[in-house]
Amino acid sequence: MEKKMCEIVGDLMPLYVDDVCSEKSKQLIERHLEECETCKQLLETMKLEVNIPTNKEQSLEDVKIIKKVKKRIWIERIVIAVLVLIVTGSFLFGALLRLAGTYKNMNDVVNMESVSIEEDKNGNLWLLRAGNASMASYIMPEVYTKDGQPVRVSSKKIYNKLKDNESYEIRIVFEESPINYYVQKLLGIETAGIEEKSMFLSKKKVKKYGKIVMEQKDGTKKVLWEKEQENGR
Repeated sequence: MEKKMCEIVGDLMPLYVDDVCSEKSKQLIERHLEECETCKQLLETMKLEVNIPTNKEQSLEDVKIIKKVKKRIWIERIVIAVLVLIVTGSFLFGALLRLAGTYKNMNDVVNMESVSIEEDKNGNLWLLRAGNASMASYIMPEVYTKDGQPVRVSSKKIYNKLKDNESYEIRIVFEESPINYYVQKLLGIETAGIEEKSMFLSKKKVKKYGKIVMEQKDGTKKVLWEKEQENGR
């Protein structure tokens, strides 16, 4: 009789676990469970089986949340990396601009034999330069007295400040941006066949100068032009 009752309760147990059995069946099962340890263990097992899908659903939900968090972290890392690249790029670009705008004396690398001064029939002085001297971005004339003292006056006012009875010396300085110089070297730009000719001094301004030279750091100097001494002087 006990075995038969266990079979009946076992058949009703799924309905009891899902709470869909009749009230009479429920009372029957509960009275039997008070006396049968085997059916009580069966009930616990069935309850665990019922809870498994719920745990799986919870696990899937947890996985989704973890994926969302990982995705957000990944996006944040990309944004941070992009910002770092922008800041670094801006810094490097600014540094390159400053470097490109910084001029360096390149007289030591210029072949002085490729630089000369030519006077035309009207008394104007022309600067002739070839090779790497022709690639200089800027030509800076520095003015000195006969005693070798620099004349520190802005270029716009310098001529008007020079005395008529002095014979000033101009020292030509070829200047180039370091970045332009090394880019030319890197690209292998040939300068051997390049020649440039430009007005250096008009006849009106020539009279205040006695000499034009080019000098390197080691003291090597080349006189590019020197005023002819007037008769009786």
